[in-house]
Amino acid sequence: MNQQDIEHLEWIYYRIEPQHNENLDYMIKFKEIIEQVKKELSTTFCIEKRLIKQEWYETDTTKTGWDSHDWFFMDDRQPIGNEWTVVEHLDSDKFGNPILGVAEKITLKHKP
Repeated sequence: MNQQDIEHLEWIYYRIEPQHNENLDYMIKFKEIIEQVKKELSTTFCIEKRLIKQEWYETDTTKTGWDSHDWFFMDDRQPIGNEWTVVEHLDSDKFGNPILGVAEKITLKHKP
Protein backbone atom coordinates (compact mmCIF):
# COMPACT_ATOMS: atom_id res chain seq x y z
CA MET A 1 0.00 0.00 0.00
CA ASN A 2 1.30 3.46 -0.85
CA GLN A 3 0.31 7.11 -0.44
CA GLN A 4 -1.82 7.02 -3.58
CA ASP A 5 -3.82 4.07 -2.19
CA ILE A 6 -4.45 5.96 1.05
CA GLU A 7 -5.63 9.03 -0.86
CA HIS A 8 -8.00 6.81 -2.83
CA LEU A 9 -9.41 5.27 0.37
CA GLU A 10 -9.93 8.74 1.83
CA TRP A 11 -11.67 9.81 -1.39
CA ILE A 12 -14.01 6.80 -1.09
CA TYR A 13 -14.68 7.57 2.57
CA TYR A 14 -15.61 11.19 1.92
CA ARG A 15 -17.61 10.20 -1.16
CA ILE A 16 -19.87 7.79 0.78
CA GLU A 17 -19.99 9.85 3.98
CA PRO A 18 -23.07 11.93 2.93
CA GLN A 19 -25.08 8.77 2.22
CA HIS A 20 -23.95 7.02 5.41
CA ASN A 21 -23.84 8.36 8.90
CA GLU A 22 -20.20 8.86 9.92
CA ASN A 23 -21.06 7.58 13.40
CA LEU A 24 -22.09 4.13 12.19
CA ASP A 25 -19.80 1.31 13.31
CA TYR A 26 -18.55 0.43 9.82
CA MET A 27 -17.80 4.07 8.96
CA ILE A 28 -15.90 4.53 12.22
CA LYS A 29 -13.94 1.33 11.54
CA PHE A 30 -13.23 2.39 7.94
CA LYS A 31 -11.80 5.71 9.16
CA GLU A 32 -9.71 3.90 11.83
CA ILE A 33 -8.26 1.59 9.16
CA ILE A 34 -7.30 4.57 7.01
CA GLU A 35 -5.60 6.26 9.97
CA GLN A 36 -3.75 3.06 10.91
CA VAL A 37 -2.44 2.60 7.36
CA LYS A 38 -1.30 6.25 7.31
CA LYS A 39 0.55 5.70 10.58
CA GLU A 40 2.22 2.49 9.34
CA LEU A 41 3.23 4.16 6.10
CA SER A 42 4.96 6.93 8.04
CA THR A 43 7.09 4.41 9.94
CA THR A 44 9.91 2.45 8.38
CA PHE A 45 12.03 -0.32 9.76
CA CYS A 46 15.76 -0.54 9.39
CA ILE A 47 16.97 -4.14 9.66
CA GLU A 48 20.71 -4.48 10.15
CA LYS A 49 22.32 -7.92 9.85
CA ARG A 50 25.83 -8.96 10.81
CA LEU A 51 27.85 -12.18 10.86
CA ILE A 52 28.60 -13.50 14.32
CA LYS A 53 30.80 -16.21 15.76
CA GLN A 54 30.90 -18.21 18.98
CA GLU A 55 33.81 -20.18 20.40
CA TRP A 56 33.30 -23.18 22.67
CA TYR A 57 35.57 -24.68 25.30
CA GLU A 58 35.42 -27.74 27.55
CA THR A 59 34.47 -27.18 31.17
CA ASP A 60 33.35 -29.06 34.27
CA THR A 61 30.85 -26.36 35.27
CA THR A 62 28.02 -27.24 32.84
CA LYS A 63 25.91 -30.36 32.35
CA THR A 64 27.03 -30.74 28.73
CA GLY A 65 30.72 -30.21 29.45
CA TRP A 66 30.82 -27.26 27.04
CA ASP A 67 30.53 -23.52 27.51
CA SER A 68 31.04 -20.50 25.26
CA HIS A 69 32.23 -16.94 25.44
CA ASP A 70 28.92 -15.86 23.89
CA TRP A 71 28.40 -14.50 20.40
CA PHE A 72 30.65 -11.78 18.99
CA PHE A 73 30.76 -9.91 15.70
CA MET A 74 33.20 -11.36 13.19
CA ASP A 75 34.41 -7.99 11.89
CA ASP A 76 35.36 -6.32 15.18
CA ARG A 77 35.15 -9.20 17.72
CA GLN A 78 32.87 -7.14 20.01
CA PRO A 79 30.10 -8.96 21.96
CA ILE A 80 26.73 -8.66 20.21
CA GLY A 81 24.90 -7.12 23.18
CA ASN A 82 21.22 -7.18 24.12
CA GLU A 83 19.84 -5.16 21.20
CA TRP A 84 20.87 -7.85 18.69
CA THR A 85 19.02 -11.13 18.13
CA VAL A 86 20.56 -14.32 16.76
CA VAL A 87 18.26 -15.20 13.86
CA GLU A 88 20.13 -17.98 12.08
CA HIS A 89 22.83 -20.58 12.74
CA LEU A 90 25.00 -21.09 9.68
CA ASP A 91 27.49 -23.65 10.97
CA SER A 92 28.13 -25.92 13.97
CA ASP A 93 31.17 -27.69 15.30
CA LYS A 94 31.48 -31.50 15.29
CA PHE A 95 29.57 -31.66 18.59
CA GLY A 96 26.59 -29.69 17.29
CA ASN A 97 27.43 -26.43 19.06
CA PRO A 98 26.59 -23.40 16.90
CA ILE A 99 29.75 -21.50 15.90
CA LEU A 100 28.68 -19.22 13.05
CA GLY A 101 25.47 -17.25 12.70
CA VAL A 102 23.61 -14.14 11.72
CA ALA A 103 22.39 -11.50 14.17
CA GLU A 104 19.93 -8.76 13.37
CA LYS A 105 18.83 -5.52 14.95
CA ILE A 106 15.55 -3.84 14.00
CA THR A 107 15.29 -0.08 14.40
CA LEU A 108 12.14 1.97 13.92
CA LYS A 109 12.55 5.15 11.93
CA HIS A 110 9.74 7.67 11.70
CA LYS A 111 9.42 9.76 8.58
CA PRO A 112 9.05 13.51 9.20
